[in-house]
Amino acid sequence: MMGTNWTFTVSAAASLIGILLLFGIGETYTSSPNKYTAKDFGKVIKDPTLLFFSSLMLLMQCIYCSSLTGFLPSILSQAGANDFQKGLGTTLAILPTIFAAPLSINILDKRIGTKFSLYTGFLLLAIPMFFFVILKNLPLLFVLELISGFGRGMLFGLFMAHSTSHLPASTRSTALSVFQAIYGIGMWIGPAVTGYISNLYSLKVSFIFLGITGFIGIACCFLYFHFHRECVGT
Repeated sequence: MMGTNWTFTVSAAASLIGILLLFGIGETYTSSPNKYTAKDFGKVIKDPTLLFFSSLMLLMQCIYCSSLTGFLPSILSQAGANDFQKGLGTTLAILPTIFAAPLSINILDKRIGTKFSLYTGFLLLAIPMFFFVILKNLPLLFVLELISGFGRGMLFGLFMAHSTSHLPASTRSTALSVFQAIYGIGMWIGPAVTGYISNLYSLKVSFIFLGITGFIGIACCFLYFHFHRECVGT
């Protein structure tokens, strides 16, 4: 209604407000009597559980950043969406994260277990990818965005919780940095690969690729929990 330039103007104003509010936050730093050595850092970055969940998060970010916040607005445009509807679609993809993450950690993880919670999250994230390029009905596309966004929220909470919870408290901040660094790779490599596939074949093929990537994540979970169970003798 006011043009796309106003979107960036409002975003810049919000950023400025955020900067001003930061001036009211005091510095809090507590020194630790224990020295953190390079050897300790080496142990953290080699931790298999951290690397596993970080790698799964990388896959999840490849799917999410390539679709829901990447090429999906193009799909909505092809279905006749205006700028407001495309913005609404992005909002609907992000909104479920607010309640999906705590729900997955506090309820689903305890009721059905980590393994099946991860399966569910990947299925909710991946299955809509196969339908985004088929359906042309905007309400249905919005529902798919909600479903896929909910799956993303579930996975985000589970990955963050289980990647560092087993580590000593003194190393968790470092582990979280490693976790973020690894999944950050997926945020840029996913859209790049998806864009290349789209140029080489079509946008439909690229979304099918993203859906398959989600099932690869499920396969990785299955193999991890299968061999982990054998290793611990359960």
